[in-house]
Amino acid sequence: MQNTTQLAGQLRDQLASLEGSDLEASYMNTDEKWAHALARWLLHDAYHAGQIVLLRRQQGSWNIIF
Repeated sequence: MQNTTQLAGQLRDQLASLEGSDLEASYMNTDEKWAHALARWLLHDAYHAGQIVLLRRQQGSWNIIF
């Protein structure tokens, strides 16, 4: 768990340090911009996180009450 927490912190710090020009730069020598690639990755990961929560709730192993 510690490695995941450290990685998330490093990712947060790197994203926070990005400038607008960084986000408008070409992604991996393509016509796509970094901003679009990052948004796509975030949506992808959020979708799968939602799937995990749904499955765990259906299994009865996710009993978090908000």
